Amino acid sequence: MILAIAVGVWVASSALPSAPIEDELSSGVWPKGLALGLGALAIALIVEALRGRVKRDESLDPVAAGQWPTLAATVGIVVLFLVTWQIVGFLISAIVCFILLSRLLGVGNWLRSALWGTGLAVVMWVLFELLLDIPL
Repeated sequence: MILAIAVGVWVASSALPSAPIEDELSSGVWPKGLALGLGALAIALIVEALRGRVKRDESLDPVAAGQWPTLAATVGIVVLFLVTWQIVGFLISAIVCFILLSRLLGVGNWLRSALWGTGLAVVMWVLFELLLDIPL
């Protein structure tokens, strides 16, 4: 499962815009680094499992039966973010998706979710676009 997520992150980040100047960091650098790290950890876990060093622990079951709708909705919101990012831009897409994720996971009320979602998206935009000069 982790390896599949790593591949998905790599594929999705490949669609992000490249840097306007050659040899500059683009917006896909961080997600691709994350994908490589996740992939390496997944391969290490697979190797350890094949060697018999990983034991099953029911308390660590990834998703309980009643949590599947929330997990599916979360994945759907992330996919929505990746699709709308290219259409409406990072800032609007991130604000909407952060608010939806906040509401889905039961954090505060609509106003609180809107304030935190907007604030988080603006901070990320300022960090990447202005401070690190990485185009989003």
